[in-house]
This record gives sequence, C-alpha cells and structure tokens, in this order.
Amino acid sequence: MVPLIIILLLGFSSCNSSQNKDVTTLIQELDHGKWRVRKAAAEALKKIGDKKAIPLLISLIPDWDARIQITGVLKTLGWTPQTDVNFLYFWIGQEDTRSLRQELGADKTNTF
Repeated sequence: MVPLIIILLLGFSSCNSSQNKDVTTLIQELDHGKWRVRKAAAEALKKIGDKKAIPLLISLIPDWDARIQITGVLKTLGWTPQTDVNFLYFWIGQEDTRSLRQELGADKTNTF
C-alpha cells in the first residue's frame, strides 16, 4: 500500500476535475492524529492554493508539529493575522523572530 503522505504530496498536487473532492479530503486530513499527515496535507493545500482551507488552518496555527507548513500555507493564500494570539503563533510558525521584533517594536537591545 502506498503511504498516505506520498498520495497527498503527489496525488493532490495538480489541478483536475476532482479538485473540490481533493481539497475536502485534504482539509479533513489537517485534523489527522499523525503530525506527518497534517504536514503533508498542508503542503498539498499550498500547492493547490484553494482558500477554502483557511478557516481550519487558522484554528490549527498552534499545532506545534505542523506550524511551519500551516503558517506557510496561510501566507501563500494571502492570509494575515487578525488577532494578537494568531499574530504571535503565525510569526513563531514562520520562525521569523526578526519580523516579530519589528512588528512589536522591540528595542534592539532587548532579547526574547
């Protein structure tokens, strides 16, 4: 049997007539118990570029294991954080402390 991660990365990466079904399946996989499946689903959604996943992706920003992929998809889809909590999780997920410090107006002499 082909691992689900391979199916997600290869099978859903191209646009076709069943794309809506594919996106629905990928959105469901974002809630999977295994972090590798969540990461693969997020990467596949990034390739497809469908904005239907945004509401669930926002709720998954705190997912520590898939944070880089989830915030990457949100960034690719043009989403910007609307709350302070989402803003912090988003920048942590992007592992971009320089931008975070700039946005917060942190003094260069202070450290996180």
